[in-house]
Formats: sequence, structure tokens, C-alpha cells
Amino acid sequence: MEPTISLHKDNDLMLKKSGAMVFSQHKKLYGITSLVVLGCFTQNVFADTAFEPQIEYALSGTDPIGIILGDFNNDGIDDIATSLADGTAGGSISILFGTSAGTFTDHLQMPLTNGNGDGYVPAGLAGGDFNGDGRLDLAVTAGGSNLADVHVYLNTASGAVG
Repeated sequence: MEPTISLHKDNDLMLKKSGAMVFSQHKKLYGITSLVVLGCFTQNVFADTAFEPQIEYALSGTDPIGIILGDFNNDGIDDIATSLADGTAGGSISILFGTSAGTFTDHLQMPLTNGNGDGYVPAGLAGGDFNGDGRLDLAVTAGGSNLADVHVYLNTASGAVG
């Protein structure tokens, strides 16, 4: 099953995937936190409010590990960054860019490589302004044989992370 991320035009976030996932809350997007989890093992939907039909955005990779929201292209609108395991050879980061209409367009797919050019599987994902330039950067912790590594991807003036 291809992992999907949905953000309704009312800014309620929904995630869907087969298997276990870890969720974190991001209060910047909503006035009150609303989270829906679809449990594929029971086919139950747990929610604290009603939702419009979902809008799905397919990612280019597989096996999502982490997700964060932030303005990665410096347009004042939150984007969605997802770390993906993509099997065992190496993972990737996928960034869906938010629009003023509450939808997402285009995406940046970035393969994850260590200093030797070898691919690695991500274990965690965080955002912050790590170099003090006012732009949101990404930090990715590595899993597998690169467990002690943290890789920082600095945001460029054009809003591309890399």
C-alpha cells in the first residue's frame, strides 16, 4: 500500500498507512488539535470532530518513518515533510508544498546519503533554524548501521532544503 497524507481544506490533518505509526501534534496549523487515526487492524476511525472527504497526496517513497509540518519554501504556508525508509538500501525525504487554498502541490524528493555517499534509512525527523538565517532547516537521525548519525540539511534562499 502506498503511504498517503491528507490535509483537508479545513486544515485538519489525517494520516493513513498499514501498520504502526507514531504521531505528534502541531498546534500551529489548527486552533485546537484535531487528529484522525485510521486503524487498519480494526477498520475503526477515531476522531474528535467530523471531517470532509479526504484529499490524498501520494508520496514517491515507501514506509514513512516521521512527519513534520513547517514552512520549508518560505511562502508563509505550512508544508509537510515526511521521512521514508524506502526499503533497506537508503531512505528519502519528501516535502509536499502547501498552497493558500489549503491543498498541496508539487513535491521535493530528496534521497538520503551519508558523507560517503551511501544511502541510509531515517529514524527521526525534526525542523528548526539551525544556522540562524531565518529559514527552516531539517535534521534527520539515521537508523540501521548509521545509528549515531544526525544529518542536517540547510534551507537555501530559494526555499529548497538540501
